[in-house]
Amino acid sequence: MVTILGPPVGILALQSTEAQELVVRDAPLKAAYIYNFAKYTRWPESNGFAESDKPFVCGVYGTTPVENYLQKIASKKTIQNVRIVIQHYQTPAEIQTPHILFVSQHVAAEEYAQIVDRLRGKATILIGESFRPTPADTVTFYIKDNRVRFQIDLDRVSDAKVQVSSKVLQLGRLVRGTTVVKSGNP
Repeated sequence: MVTILGPPVGILALQSTEAQELVVRDAPLKAAYIYNFAKYTRWPESNGFAESDKPFVCGVYGTTPVENYLQKIASKKTIQNVRIVIQHYQTPAEIQTPHILFVSQHVAAEEYAQIVDRLRGKATILIGESFRPTPADTVTFYIKDNRVRFQIDLDRVSDAKVQVSSKVLQLGRLVRGTTVVKSGNP
């Protein structure tokens, strides 16, 4: 087993104009990944997913171009024959129990901590796009070799009480906390 002390080698510090363009260019890909995470995950019935009149809720927190692409997907697709609703949250207090919550990299550490506290024990997949000092994301996007990659924390999957398909697990880097379990596709 390998222990990670920081972000994976090749993580792109998103500060330059070129890097910001990369973020915008990768927004549709991140939205597609989020849709597929939803498509290949099973939620417990306690999350209301089994109730046919309730939508699949994909939350977005913070400003991100990914939200526009999620809206486009939601207008055309379903998750297990259930309509998708994109819910934008402006404060941690507004967050109820979305099935997935995507948190922009621009969200401050204090707000992020409040979001994590709000979702503790809930059947929600928390997806981030930056590595944080205290990782709590179920899935984290990162850039390696100028491509979008993702890491899945198996402990967080277990905490969320969801079942992620092996189809998804084999595509990403798998970790437990800061320990790499499987390094993922190159």
